[in-house]
Amino acid sequence: MIELTRIDDSKLMLNAELIKWLEGMPRTTTITLVTENKLMVKETVTEIVRKVVDYKRLVNIYQQESNLENQVTDAIDAIKE
Repeated sequence: MIELTRIDDSKLMLNAELIKWLEGMPRTTTITLVTENKLMVKETVTEIVRKVVDYKRLVNIYQQESNLENQVTDAIDAIKE
């Protein structure tokens, strides 16, 4: 999830996986979702892309940690047998 700011200054959390495309305009960006719904936010296209990249990096780190935990557990189980 990424945090964005609506035009009325309210905050929203958006599932970054739902973004289909971004359209930048002066002072606003329109986000089109895979559902074809649209959101208008204050962040620029560049800011949104950075937030999505950071989110995906974080997800990848958690997946790597989970995989490592599974490998350690499997190794411990193999030693016990």
